[in-house]
Amino acid sequence: MFKIPLEYRQKITVLYQDTVDEKVVDFCQKLEFKEQIELKENVPYHIYEDLTIMCNPYTEGDSYALFSTNNHKLLNLNDCLVKTREEAKSLAEVVGEVDVLFSQFGYSKKVGNIDGITLREEASLEKLERLKYQCEFLKPKVLVPFATFVYFCHEENRYNNHGMKRIDSVASFIEDEIGVTCNVLYPGDCWEMGKEWDSTKSIENFLQFYAALETTEYIKAPKIDLEVLVAQSRDFAKTLWDRYPQFREELSNMEAGVYVTDYNQSFRFSVPDGLVETHIDYDFYDLATGSECLHYGFKYLWGIDTMNINARFQIPIHGYYPKFKIFGGMASCLNREEPLKKLEVTNFIVT
Repeated sequence: MFKIPLEYRQKITVLYQDTVDEKVVDFCQKLEFKEQIELKENVPYHIYEDLTIMCNPYTEGDSYALFSTNNHKLLNLNDCLVKTREEAKSLAEVVGEVDVLFSQFGYSKKVGNIDGITLREEASLEKLERLKYQCEFLKPKVLVPFATFVYFCHEENRYNNHGMKRIDSVASFIEDEIGVTCNVLYPGDCWEMGKEWDSTKSIENFLQFYAALETTEYIKAPKIDLEVLVAQSRDFAKTLWDRYPQFREELSNMEAGVYVTDYNQSFRFSVPDGLVETHIDYDFYDLATGSECLHYGFKYLWGIDTMNINARFQIPIHGYYPKFKIFGGMASCLNREEPLKKLEVTNFIVT
């Protein structure tokens, strides 16, 4: 958004879902966009002539958008986890049947450790099964698989690419197994709704992109000074301690084992102490990651949540990652200004 020239920003109206924290709206105001409009749940907003948008919140800060005209309905699910028949049915009761569905076809977060290829293959198949449920109740004439064309570009997460379904096999599954027309769109493509679309060239472009990744140079992480890392962890721990006085008894009994890979050093993380050096067998740490990734996790309220997406860590064989992830879940609630009424490690298990 910073790259949009000011003279253009001052002519742009930003539409965004209604949120408690209003951070995105405030951010856009500071960048001097013409106008910021928060879209209320279940209330269509008129854009132009007979075109409306209805943006509804979903789980974990996500939202979906329904675009409607007198003749067409297009639903963009983005990353909304509509993963069961019951959830798909409930969604259809709100939005009705649609003509075009934009939906997620692959995973975009950490799935398993380096050796967890089978887990990633199963996760890929599960995403395709979700499409079946969505099509059963939403009944789209066309499905556009667009989330997510991601590749994991860091040397610490490149393993997460192995097991991911390619778009050619996804398109075949949608048309052969679900029986719905699949339109694959490559960046820059333009498709007019109601007209036929040939996905051949778009798929070829993606296959060329996949092939180029085999020789792509992956990002390498810099080392963060250990003193800086420990100090940041203490600031993070203090924030949780100060902002959650009602959970101090529980926090006093919670800790996670952390192995910092680029220093080969062992720590225990707790609140309000932060990282404290310790020594236990590697197999019993709750996560193992580099200093830069861990520093970012402690620096921002959303930081640990991003670790669940960026996949730049491993979970030792006897470790229990939710013991660490719960601290990120608490910080994420602060970031979104959402109340946390109950504190259990299982509240924040990676699913």
